[in-house]
Amino acid sequence: MREEGMYSWSNAWFRWSLVSLVTLTVLSLLVGFIWLPSVHGDFSAQGLWASICRAAGVPISWSEGAVSAKIPPATHVVLERSMTRVGGNASVGRGATVALNCTMCHGGQGMSTSNAPNLAGQYPEVVIKQLEDYRSGRRSSPVMEALAKKLARAGYR
Repeated sequence: MREEGMYSWSNAWFRWSLVSLVTLTVLSLLVGFIWLPSVHGDFSAQGLWASICRAAGVPISWSEGAVSAKIPPATHVVLERSMTRVGGNASVGRGATVALNCTMCHGGQGMSTSNAPNLAGQYPEVVIKQLEDYRSGRRSSPVMEALAKKLARAGYR
């Protein structure tokens, strides 16, 4: 006896939806793991597992044998009382002019719409430490290193 029901293979709608779902899944996997990675300039076919890890944004291997980055030495930032004083109108104007360099990446109000960190709500000491790290080369970012070195010449220190 043949069973007729909503979830039987003889139902045309059920059969059509199941075949469509399988087809869409296979096409999505082909596009996501084969075609899209192959159009990247740094693509190297290392197998399905490497493609899955790359798409997920995780390393291929979590083992100790992987290349480990050297941890840069910590910085020592000394804050003087003069740095915490409220400056005059000239200092506020100079700071506003210097801060215009930051708005392109960190946003006009300090809230980034890109992948740059938010500056709004940061303690001044944290910002000073990060700028000091960029200026000394302990942190690397071509844009931030150039801006921090320019700040040092402009009397940041």
